[in-house]
Amino acid sequence: MTKKLIEKKDFVFYIYKIAEDVYELAIPVPTPKPGFDVKHKMTPEETTAYLEEGVVALKERIEDMEKNIYNYELNSWR
Repeated sequence: MTKKLIEKKDFVFYIYKIAEDVYELAIPVPTPKPGFDVKHKMTPEETTAYLEEGVVALKERIEDMEKNIYNYELNSWR
């Protein structure tokens, strides 16, 4: 299965379905230069909460990703 964009709020978050029941959360960060997408494969619990409640269920994860970017996979914009 190819990666499919499920939901986005430009320059805030992107949610992809990458396999059956496997979702990925990505947030863009402009620093360090040249900018990165911070990526996190959602846990089964996060996936369930997201599917039931929407992106509000991921608020704490998004905040952690913004504060601790080096704890996550980084994809350079270059």
